[in-house]
Amino acid sequence: MSYYTPRPWKRKDTKTKSGQPTIEIWRHEPNTMPMTRIAAICPQPNPIDNGDHAANADLIAAAPELLEALRRLVDYLDRPIDCMTTRSYRLDAARKAIEKAEGRGG
Repeated sequence: MSYYTPRPWKRKDTKTKSGQPTIEIWRHEPNTMPMTRIAAICPQPNPIDNGDHAANADLIAAAPELLEALRRLVDYLDRPIDCMTTRSYRLDAARKAIEKAEGRGG
């Protein structure tokens, strides 16, 4: 099994020392230090910004939640039907992860 930096991962819009926009992904557990930088997206100056860089950053930041939600759904689908509460909880987690990946939440 591969290991990765635990969630939560958050997107942070910053600038380099020279002023170039940069999008960074950080792991930050509230009320703890230090924060850990996961990735940085440094878009080249482009007069036409169609939002790809920000959308890519949202998808990267949502990766741990997407993986966790997918694991839960697979685990659920491998079992006989249990109760609606468990199904609802797992589907809610998947929906929230998808929203975060699409930049609509989280």
